[in-house]
Amino acid sequence: MSDPLSQISTPEELRALLRAEGVDDEVINTFVAELGTEAVLRRVFAIMEQRFRPEKAGKKATGVAQWEITATDGVHPWTVTFADGTAKAEAGRAEKPRVVLRLGMPDFLRLVAQELGGVQAVISGRLKFSGEIMWAQAMQSWFDW
Repeated sequence: MSDPLSQISTPEELRALLRAEGVDDEVINTFVAELGTEAVLRRVFAIMEQRFRPEKAGKKATGVAQWEITATDGVHPWTVTFADGTAKAEAGRAEKPRVVLRLGMPDFLRLVAQELGGVQAVISGRLKFSGEIMWAQAMQSWFDW
């Protein structure tokens, strides 16, 4: 049997998975738990690194975004460091992030797949953040989704 994560290499493929009939938060959480939360997060953040477009970000793309993703097995902190025209993701917490973004695993996957907009997520209470809101808002446009 092939590794289901290897079948997800683009946001489009993640969107297709999330749009499948019967997929809801419970199905997503079960799928992630069975594959391993850290394995899923490694894959998704690797896609984010690959899809970062420094030409879209310009000089604003300097700093660290801290993600706190809640899965069935707890909170998983990840950082994305933007510097020198690159985006580098790694598990763990940042010492001084410009923004901290907190959300559940299903909504994180929907956000990355553009099935959930950032503004919509904040207004609905599904995404909580602290720090520089304008930088966080700009960050959404730095990726080729």
